Amino acid sequence: MSETSSAPPKSVGPYDLIDEIGRGAHGVVYRARRRGEPDRWLALKSVENRGDRDKLLLEPEILSRLHHPGIVGLEDYFVDGDELVVVLEYVAGGDLKTYLEERGPLSPAEVRTFLVQMAGALGHAHAAGVLHRDIKPSNILVERRGVQIRYVLTDFGIGRMSGGIQTVRHAGGTYHFMAPEQLRGRPEQQSDLWALGVVAYYLWTGRLPFGGRTVEELSQQVLHAVPIPPSQLVSQDTDEELEQIIYRLLEKSTAERTASAGALLRELGHSPGAAIAVAEPRSARPTTVGTYDRRVWRRIRGYWCGFALAALLSAGPLGLGPQVLLLIAGFGFYLAQRTCQPGRWWKTLLALALLATYQPAAYFWGRYAPSLLSQLPWVPSWLATVPALNDTLVLTLMTVVLQLALVPTAIYCFGRAQFLRRELALRRTISESAASPDECLVHIKAFVDSHPGDANFSQKYLDALLVRGRLRESVVEARLLLENDPYNFGTSLALAHAYLELGLYPQCAAICEGYLTVSGYCFEFVQLRDECSRV
Repeated sequence: MSETSSAPPKSVGPYDLIDEIGRGAHGVVYRARRRGEPDRWLALKSVENRGDRDKLLLEPEILSRLHHPGIVGLEDYFVDGDELVVVLEYVAGGDLKTYLEERGPLSPAEVRTFLVQMAGALGHAHAAGVLHRDIKPSNILVERRGVQIRYVLTDFGIGRMSGGIQTVRHAGGTYHFMAPEQLRGRPEQQSDLWALGVVAYYLWTGRLPFGGRTVEELSQQVLHAVPIPPSQLVSQDTDEELEQIIYRLLEKSTAERTASAGALLRELGHSPGAAIAVAEPRSARPTTVGTYDRRVWRRIRGYWCGFALAALLSAGPLGLGPQVLLLIAGFGFYLAQRTCQPGRWWKTLLALALLATYQPAAYFWGRYAPSLLSQLPWVPSWLATVPALNDTLVLTLMTVVLQLALVPTAIYCFGRAQFLRRELALRRTISESAASPDECLVHIKAFVDSHPGDANFSQKYLDALLVRGRLRESVVEARLLLENDPYNFGTSLALAHAYLELGLYPQCAAICEGYLTVSGYCFEFVQLRDECSRV
């Protein structure tokens, strides 16, 4: 905060004002002391009342709900004449924007510390039902205490309580840090996480991930563009895992974005109740090129082993043989549907044939397994009698319990393995082709062709076409995607934008009307429809 030489009033209520430490469009911030407490500094903010008293009281009302070391503390608030007086904890330091200008980009270790502290603060605010909606460097204070550094989130002036329905578009916030859904006027908890990802990218690289000369260009970048990997901008101090964490914060779709502040803390290796971390000294650290991929591949192999073990054990003591056939058939069917390439029809037929043998195999296993097992000299006697208990209640209950516990485990392991494989593919695509947008398109298209059922990558390919200005190709791709999901929001919006840019106004208006017929109301499609009607 910039200091000024203007003399402050001597006192406000029970507080003595010492000097002015900041000034904004709607008020002034003073350093102050409460009378009778000379050793304790406070920050007193005097805000001018411009007619909307309820809105004026919003920030202190929000702060009164929050008590966290990463959020500026509220000490007191009251009305003094025509002004609202808010007394806050005094943080002995400037804002993050000034801090970055003075010392330059932060190291990956310092960015991690920042994310841990801010994730803890946001987790506390979100648990209280509060959205900040304007996270940016100038709204984060930095306080140094020896080797420790503390980041403090402040300025909840446009924050609001989550929940309810917005009938008027009011995005709030600063455009460079606003998530796609916040640009559309529907901020949510994950919008704060997006802004946190933008700040983290900025702290690490010294530049913003999305830019544009106009608000329209910036909006197009936010809605469709993929930022350059930090490793391409900061080559001497890389952290592939941190890069991937930031990319997950900057996912366009909230379904793909980091789900919550608690999930972000877990990705950073902390529990949701983690204490404030200590920043590591800024020093040269060894790069981690290549090691992240190996760690992820180890996790993928672990999930595959977990999937196989849980799936086999879920059959219980009676159905191991049939379960093996079922797993082979299901996996074969999955491979056949994933590739969908000509000449691979035999995989589907083989999978269906194996599925058809499941019930007969289960029948013969239950009928003949006891006698077969009893003839094997190395099989324990108790195991040979297990199939004979097929009709007992105990064995039935045991099998049910195994199914309930292990089937979800198998599904979870399979899903995580596929998610990590896709994440690795995306990271490689972005890293290998960051310098060449056309090469990036080729890589994404190759992945889409080999994984036709992956809607997320198909949407990324569509967005990449739009950003590169290849409008006619984007129309074709969007039409193909809408065949499978006729009312997908992102695809419909991209198609409407492409039609608008091509000057096909009736087609754009038709897409908007079709989506509005189903959704009832949507800011983006109403605006596009109205823009078409004005042409």
